[in-house]
Amino acid sequence: MNRKVVSIGHNRRKDVDARRRTPLEQHVERINQVDASIRDNVLLKANYIVKAIDDLGDGLAKDLATQIGMDKGQLSRWQAIGRSSFIKMNQSQMPSAMGTLYNITLLISAYDNHFGRGQGEKRVQQLLDSEQIAPTSARSVIDGLLLRVQKLITKKKSKETEKKLERLRPTTAIKTPNKLEDFIKAGLLFHTIVVVPTKEQITSWSKLDFAIDIGDAYAIQDIRKTTQVAPVFCFLMIERGKLPIGVKCLEGWGFNYKDYISMREHIVLIAVRGSSGDINVSADIKTIDELCTYAEKVSSAPNILIGDTTNRDDWCSCNG
Repeated sequence: MNRKVVSIGHNRRKDVDARRRTPLEQHVERINQVDASIRDNVLLKANYIVKAIDDLGDGLAKDLATQIGMDKGQLSRWQAIGRSSFIKMNQSQMPSAMGTLYNITLLISAYDNHFGRGQGEKRVQQLLDSEQIAPTSARSVIDGLLLRVQKLITKKKSKETEKKLERLRPTTAIKTPNKLEDFIKAGLLFHTIVVVPTKEQITSWSKLDFAIDIGDAYAIQDIRKTTQVAPVFCFLMIERGKLPIGVKCLEGWGFNYKDYISMREHIVLIAVRGSSGDINVSADIKTIDELCTYAEKVSSAPNILIGDTTNRDDWCSCNG
């Protein structure tokens, strides 16, 4: 008799709780329950696939894939989910979609790759704890996190490649480089190069037949950084009537003309090597220091000013 009273009272409380929830909340609860069921079945399927391969051996993996309607790549993705102890331990916090679960395994591997072994699970756990990854997370959320760390990995590899390439260059120890030849011999390389040639240099280069001859005569190309990490910019200040020879110089140094800045009697040709995207051309440059300031904004260090001097930090000056 008492049991029946307790049961009736419990059911009444459930009915009251249900009535207190709004229709929206009731629908959300039902949908989330289905999502949880889908997730649990996806993970169960992944576990079954792993167990089948472990029992049958890799030799029959192809036959297994064929008979369950998968190709080799799909089977591999299911295995990655099924073998992830991290996903198993955090099952209740996982999204339901198979593709999203697989990308979580990729995210863990990417973090390990960039930050060090063991960091992957630690960092994804932090994302779970802060609810940046939740059962309701769309695949695009994981894709965004994955893309961010993949960019870091690419940047790191690019820097390593740049250093390897630069170490191949023969160098000579020069305590205080002054001339362009000194910087070349010392193996000093730059992402930002501002050139202010003399009238005599422009006259001399004008007499040369080909752009490559200018590069041979004045080898700006030998102090260019590689474009593994960032593009290399060259800013060439010349008199307004010398535009053709200016473009020819840039070609001889291995740059592609991009735009120009107007400066009273002069213009500054902007050229780039590598991918730079769009730049905003300044209309307010009047001095060398202002040009260097602008160059810093659109390009990357290290920086060199050839043919003039500046008191700005992080700039090398070359007398020609």
